[in-house]
Amino acid sequence: MAGDRLAGKVAIVTGAATGIGAATVADFCRHGARTIATDINEPGEKLAETLLEHGEEVVRFELLDVRLPEAWQRVGRITRC
Repeated sequence: MAGDRLAGKVAIVTGAATGIGAATVADFCRHGARTIATDINEPGEKLAETLLEHGEEVVRFELLDVRLPEAWQRVGRITRC
């Protein structure tokens, strides 16, 4: 782990399947955040699996359509676990 700057924090990253979102998840994990990677696209599950394989602490991947309030409620419940 690169550091503990974000230790004890929970991060929710939207658009985590590719690009900047995927890079953000990796960076947050390296700095100690428990991270929930979210995206409307399935490839994000592969991202979470890859990070876990490399010892990164991703809490989980969740499919999330940011337009739907009920989807946010589900993610909110996860963060309280």
